[in-house]
This record gives sequence, C-alpha cells and structure tokens, in this order.
Amino acid sequence: HGQPPDQCVGAVEAHHAGRRPMGRKCDDRDTLPLCSAHHDAFNRHRGFFRYMDRDQKRAWQDEQIAIVQAAYELQKKMKESLQENGYIAWEAVGVARPAR
Repeated sequence: HGQPPDQCVGAVEAHHAGRRPMGRKCDDRDTLPLCSAHHDAFNRHRGFFRYMDRDQKRAWQDEQIAIVQAAYELQKKMKESLQENGYIAWEAVGVARPAR
C-alpha cells in the first residue's frame, strides 16, 4: 500500500485510524500523523485515496498503525537499553532531557 506520494501541506493532524464503535474516537495509540492535506484527502476520498474502497482504506490504516507502533516500541527499547548501559543520550531517542 505505502505512503501517499503527494507533497504534504499544512499542519500535522491526528487521524483517528483505529477500530472503534460508530461516533467514537479511537485510542491515542491508534492515531496516525497526517498533514492537513492528506487528512482531508482521506476523509473526502481524493488524491492517493480516491480509488480505495472501504476495505482498502482500512487495510492501509492498519498497516500504517503497525508501522507507527513498531517505531514507538523501537524508540522505547533504545531508550531503555541506553539507560541500562549508563548512556543517557536523551536527544538520540527524541526525549526531552529531564530537569535536575
């Protein structure tokens, strides 16, 4: 499936992509960061998403959620490993340095 090929435009928005009951928002862990242009394109079935049916859009969302969650888990493991080994390279794992 892959990523939308177009240029991103606008602020990053949280796309509530996870499975949920009608009228409810998904858990924050199941949101995807989309620029406002791609978020609008998804919701209006335009651009990259124009020819996707409901099942194809669901599959694309599930794939992207898995990628984002895997990246988060990798970052978490890297941070834990650095801390266990005495290396506190906060910037390397994208975490703000704690106040002393």
